[in-house]
Amino acid sequence: MDEIFMKIEDLLKKQESFNQKVLFVDKDYKIIFQQRFSNFIVNPGHSIKNTTIIKWQNDKLTIENSSLFFYGLYIKKKRNVSQTPMPGVKNAVSDIFKDFKQFFDFDDFNFVPAGREDKDVLNKNGRPFFVEIINPKCNLNLLPSENLLINEFVTLKNFERVHGDKIKKFIHDGETSHKKTYSLFVYCSAKTDLLTLLKEEKITTQIVPDFHILDNYLNKKIQIAQKTPLRVLHRRSNLIRDRFIEIIKYENIKGYLKIKLVSSAGTYIKEFVNGDFGRTIPSLSSILECHCDCVQLDVEEIEKTELPDDCRFN
Repeated sequence: MDEIFMKIEDLLKKQESFNQKVLFVDKDYKIIFQQRFSNFIVNPGHSIKNTTIIKWQNDKLTIENSSLFFYGLYIKKKRNVSQTPMPGVKNAVSDIFKDFKQFFDFDDFNFVPAGREDKDVLNKNGRPFFVEIINPKCNLNLLPSENLLINEFVTLKNFERVHGDKIKKFIHDGETSHKKTYSLFVYCSAKTDLLTLLKEEKITTQIVPDFHILDNYLNKKIQIAQKTPLRVLHRRSNLIRDRFIEIIKYENIKGYLKIKLVSSAGTYIKEFVNGDFGRTIPSLSSILECHCDCVQLDVEEIEKTELPDDCRFN
């Protein structure tokens, strides 16, 4: 057994470890290991946080540190940046955590944002997230240096260490309940006289959409029924979800609509604009009685809840 004891001691010298160490061995050897490593917890019957876990089972020896969890807000500064890697998109928000490898020497990481935004959407004020650093081997009690919290595409702010079990629920609750504020530019096609279409005559007259119709909806909650959009139907259940939109202000800029609005969590804004072939009712297209298309969309603000003290790691 001395050889195994020495291997365990050598492994612990090669990487940083937590003060609390847990040892898993075959039950026949439990007493022997308890005698040699009296400050270790041997074969506990429950999980223990913030530990270094050593396993010697079936003649195989492994060592692993508990995951570190961090919370923060990410700001997305450029378009054509996805949240996580996807085909055809060069950069992703999650790429910033690859640079944490040099600081923590981890095996992997798990990035979990509170909600999603499309690759072409800016996020100006910050979206909450947590990241799990899996099996870090150094700097276990330190925050990453400031230069690792910013790159060309993303800035991380309010970055702090948290408890993993608490932060998961906090992020999930925020994703499903927090309102969002958006600004968007919308192209509205000119309306065509219905009689002309029915007669299949050449279109000679077009009616400019009356944007002043929106005055009737300003600062009022518009209840909408939104079926799962066609563009995500391949990965989400085909359900009808009740949502709300509140148009705060609008402006006619050379025939384009600039709109600021607030929506409930989980609302698909582009589909509210174009109607998604009748799958979102009402839509901006149905209100203005013309085809509308969102040409630019920015997340201005995401409603946030103060991080509870029991989430914070002290």
